Amino acid sequence: MNETASLRARAEIDLAALRANVRALRERAAGAQLMAVVKSDGYGHGAVPCARAAREAGATWLGTATPHEALAL
Repeated sequence: MNETASLRARAEIDLAALRANVRALRERAAGAQLMAVVKSDGYGHGAVPCARAAREAGATWLGTATPHEALAL
């Protein structure tokens, strides 16, 4: 492994945590509609799985950065 490869960052999306966060927001803003913004393919983690998790947890709306991303969802 070279020095550049060892400096790469890695992130993972925990869909259960995403659902829990959406539920927590819904509880704190009872009666309000919630929009989950899913852009850049879920920041490289898969927009569709992230969007599904948010909707399953109670997000009313999904937001995207571009029409192309919206159509993909």
